[in-house]
Amino acid sequence: MRKKTRKHLFKGLLFLFIFSLINYGLSYLFKKGRLEKSRTGIIDSQFYKAEKKIKVLAMGDSHVATGFDPRVFKNAFNFSLYGENYIYNYYKLKYILQRNPQIRVIILPIDLHSFSSWRADRFLFDFYWVKYLNYWEVGWYKKEILKFFSKYINGKFFPYKGEFETFFNLPPQKIRKRRAPMPKIFQGFVLKTETFHHNRDKRARQRVRLHFYKHNYFDDEIAHYFKKTIVLCAQKKKTLILVKYPVSKIYFLYASEKIPVNSLYKRVRSIIRPYGNVWILDYQKLFFENDKFYFDDPDHLNQKGAKILSKKIREELTRSNIIHPE
Repeated sequence: MRKKTRKHLFKGLLFLFIFSLINYGLSYLFKKGRLEKSRTGIIDSQFYKAEKKIKVLAMGDSHVATGFDPRVFKNAFNFSLYGENYIYNYYKLKYILQRNPQIRVIILPIDLHSFSSWRADRFLFDFYWVKYLNYWEVGWYKKEILKFFSKYINGKFFPYKGEFETFFNLPPQKIRKRRAPMPKIFQGFVLKTETFHHNRDKRARQRVRLHFYKHNYFDDEIAHYFKKTIVLCAQKKKTLILVKYPVSKIYFLYASEKIPVNSLYKRVRSIIRPYGNVWILDYQKLFFENDKFYFDDPDHLNQKGAKILSKKIREELTRSNIIHPE
């Protein structure tokens, strides 16, 4: 009986060993294939090569990724990824500042959609975010412990789960034939070259529906982590610059029909009022008169618009003695 038990135990341990070995190999191949040549992987690699020299750090979602050109600054980097919200921003920034105390200025967006519940509920690519996000803490706060525990386990130990289409960095079948080429990326900045001339009304309405249809325009969970980010910057003695990134006029008009813009920013100002390390720069209407030439789509700048905006941010920060003239 004892001999039979040992035999079963040996088989069980052997199975676990082989399974762990195969799982490790699959996880390694997936992460390498999925990230190495992807936009996210390239930006991540660029950041960790440059991190010790960075003094000005821009973070946020795709508005920042395509709208802030760090090349017009000295020692700046754009570490923004598509789809990021303030929850992601907080944990990633916390991780980065622990490693890089030399960073002095943090730039974040406060756009029309930044506080929406559409942003609050988007948690994708756990195999990437498990490095930064405290899934336990977020799960407790959102009262979804099991959901975030499962996301942590999958991201940490089974990153390829549900990602078979992208196992070797392949896009889903439906878009594989029309996949756009990888844009150029410099210091995390994603260069967009198109102009917003075609199907303006339709595209603007689509973007507004995506951001605001049946969504709360000011989500309490997002606001909570926005405040935590402000407190983190205050504790670390970092200057926080909040930028209203430009949008096209037609996008702004349609969005204004969906949400009370003035009320939104009144609530934002009430959060930041107690803190002296926070500045707001408003460039939301910067290109209203000629938005066809400076946007890639209704709410993302192209490289021309990004360069003009970034120079204006640099000039304002220099004038306010937040950064020194170069």
